Amino acid sequence: MSHAPAVATDDRLASAHLVDAAQEQAWNECRLATPVLAPAARLWQYTRSGVVLGRSQHALLVSLDADTHRIVERSAGGGAVLVGPWMLGASVVLPLAHPLLQDESIADSYRWLGELFVAALAENGVASVSVPREATWKAPPHLAWSCFAGMSPWEVAIGSRKLVGFAQRRSRHGVLLVAGALLAPVPWLALCEALRQPVEWARELASSTIDAAAAAGRPLAVDALTDSVLRRLARALGAPERT
Repeated sequence: MSHAPAVATDDRLASAHLVDAAQEQAWNECRLATPVLAPAARLWQYTRSGVVLGRSQHALLVSLDADTHRIVERSAGGGAVLVGPWMLGASVVLPLAHPLLQDESIADSYRWLGELFVAALAENGVASVSVPREATWKAPPHLAWSCFAGMSPWEVAIGSRKLVGFAQRRSRHGVLLVAGALLAPVPWLALCEALRQPVEWARELASSTIDAAAAAGRPLAVDALTDSVLRRLARALGAPERT
């Protein structure tokens, strides 16, 4: 008998939650199942690798080998994401009328989140930028299936290499913003294999991205970065900061 992933209900911004990709997506769906009355956020670290398909890719699920790779769907847009111990994930759920969404286009609603990650990374020795709309670029057509192959407004980069990617979903109940920050080298070959793409494209994905450890030139103190992001999220959302 299969069981739905457990969805925790404690929303205090105290630490990152250790989950697999399915549990993260279950929390996201649960949050948008009813009207969002107050902001909520979670940071995620992953117990195992998994492939998360964007909304437009759900039809691929029946043709992929879910026994070899954990493959789940997300309701937000964008391309496929390979999650695992090399990534820090974030989910932020906002009421439709929240001030962070007012007077912003859909693309520009990421602006504050990009600035937040840039500041948190800088505090941990990683200099990056949140890329404005006019400086973004599309993924090459043969890599458009991968979220990290292109650059959308206010995502975070070092030079021309992407470090933090964003996606979102808007519903009548609220807005979900999600982020994935690369902490350590990503096994892009596994993503190509999971989606049955040419393995040589893994090198292109590696050259178009960068992880925080590589940027810092040393292993990253993940707990310290997590703490930096949590403190800034709590401040932005008006939640009590951890003491």
